[in-house]
Amino acid sequence: MTDEEIAALQQQAQSERRKRSSSAPAIRAHRELAWHLEAPLLETTSPPRKRCPQEEYRRPAIEIEPAPVELDVTDIATELPTVISEATLPLEDVPIPIRPLPERLIGNIDDAVWGMSKLIIADPRRLEDPEIAERAKAEMMRYNSKLASNGRTSGQLENGVSLTELFASLGAAGHRDTAHLASHRSPPTPDSSNPVNLDWKASIESGAFGRIRHLIQSNYSATSRPSLMTAVRHWARFCARHGLSVFRPQVANDWEAKVVEEMILMLFLDYLLFEVKVQGSTCESYFSLFKGWHGEMMGYQPASSGLFTTVWISKLLRGARRNFPSRFAEREAHSVIWFQKFRRPFAHWFFIKEFFVPHDEMTSEGIAMIRTFLASIDWFDFLAEVVLEAMVVCLMRIGEALPTKLLPKKLNRDDIRFIYKDGKLFETVVRIYPLKQSVRARKAGKKIPIVIPANAGPYLMAAELLWLMVAADPTVGNPTVMPMFRKASKLSVSKSRNHPRGDGQVTHDWLLKQYRRKLSENGMDPAKVTLFKLHSPRIIGATTLFASGKSDMHLKSKGRWAGDIAFIYARFCPEMDRDAVRAMGQTDASPFMECADSHWASLSGWTEDSADLGDDAEFDDGDEALSDDEDD
Repeated sequence: MTDEEIAALQQQAQSERRKRSSSAPAIRAHRELAWHLEAPLLETTSPPRKRCPQEEYRRPAIEIEPAPVELDVTDIATELPTVISEATLPLEDVPIPIRPLPERLIGNIDDAVWGMSKLIIADPRRLEDPEIAERAKAEMMRYNSKLASNGRTSGQLENGVSLTELFASLGAAGHRDTAHLASHRSPPTPDSSNPVNLDWKASIESGAFGRIRHLIQSNYSATSRPSLMTAVRHWARFCARHGLSVFRPQVANDWEAKVVEEMILMLFLDYLLFEVKVQGSTCESYFSLFKGWHGEMMGYQPASSGLFTTVWISKLLRGARRNFPSRFAEREAHSVIWFQKFRRPFAHWFFIKEFFVPHDEMTSEGIAMIRTFLASIDWFDFLAEVVLEAMVVCLMRIGEALPTKLLPKKLNRDDIRFIYKDGKLFETVVRIYPLKQSVRARKAGKKIPIVIPANAGPYLMAAELLWLMVAADPTVGNPTVMPMFRKASKLSVSKSRNHPRGDGQVTHDWLLKQYRRKLSENGMDPAKVTLFKLHSPRIIGATTLFASGKSDMHLKSKGRWAGDIAFIYARFCPEMDRDAVRAMGQTDASPFMECADSHWASLSGWTEDSADLGDDAEFDDGDEALSDDEDD
């Protein structure tokens, strides 16, 4: 190439560079202009590309579609509880076959007598494996059948079926109700001429054992199961420390065996009190749950005997309650006036005439005012106020208002209804599952309604707050699916990393943080702020209702209390104490004092007997009243 040709190429390259540099400002201006216009205009500019490494540094491509695998359907069918057609289920619902027990264990399990029990001793967590627990239970049943104190040495029924194996199958897990029983021998068909024997085979094939197991396990509600398993885990760890089987033998009429088992149980109570460090009442609760679990699994409670009765454990539990008393959780409460302080940032919005009309009849001005309302408030602060005041006026427990593990969808938009009178909000009705009757209510599919009137007073405006919440965050789609209280972060004007994301439900921890923040910002003593918990709204509601002069019937019905625990929540404040003393000081009770005790005894139907010890019955043993009388 000649020098002239090289110079021509260089000149051409320089001219092209000038053209590109001169057109760059126009492109930038076009982008800045198009940014404020409709989205289709942005298509003229190519988006920035993601930077990629050079070809030699890239990882090899990953094959997304796996190679087909040949599966033996017959093997899987033997492992699954029911035959499920994969064509009828989505991919994630296809059950995974459970591997046999020997494949899931690491270690030697050749000991045929106590192999599974020793596995649990080595690792107490294995007790939660249903198949290991089932086989360990069968080991104890076989041991029981050989005890001379049980009166049966063969351990078999007349038709050849192992009685212990059959009994252990009542607590087997899942579809393996009688798997270990069938592995030894199939139950023979009994002689029809002998009316003594039961047709065990027919009972097994009908699924009766599975139904019996379900009924036995239904003795505990789903809400009690976590506490039950906590007690069982403590027992398993205790047994592992001492090298004991978690399933205890049946002592029957063996006095020595009963004493040994009772000593083991007392050592377990000592372990709970001094090593786990639980309170006396908690220790008694765990002990009761453990015995119930053992009875559910084995058919009898540990150290139980129909011939002998001992009192050691009952006295030990009484001593535990006395020496390890319950520590009452400190819970503070405040006046309902504080809610008026909490509403101060948006108090003026309650007087807008376009508000509190039927949601589907709101005018364009009303919708515009809702948008202005959202732009002027802290949405999360407002949402927390709605939930807190609803909990107060409904006297809701935490488990009635907020989602739990067993029932995550507690309240939905179908559970709230607004009633109008003369075109304005008259009252709000909220339906809840009462916690103490939740199992019964859920089975019946019924919730109880709680009526919240509008214009209830200056301190609590729950009906209006609920209306504003639904107006700002309207129900979309199926109301039975949408949570009643959801965070709806898109409604928050201020953006912060501390704010939640998405439309998740209001949860316990989030609401508690909001509650304590409100208290701190409105002048609550910092030393008391941490004592306010989400039980406080229920205490506030009960105490306010009690102080207003409502009867016990109102208090118990409103709070859904069956007993006198209502009076623990409704605190007898000092001012009420002063009023009571003033009433006593201004009342002459002479007409009542003129009658002897026999008058009241005849009215109540009471008759005196030797069990009535008079004033001495008011004192515990060894705690008599002091006396200065020398004759005493």
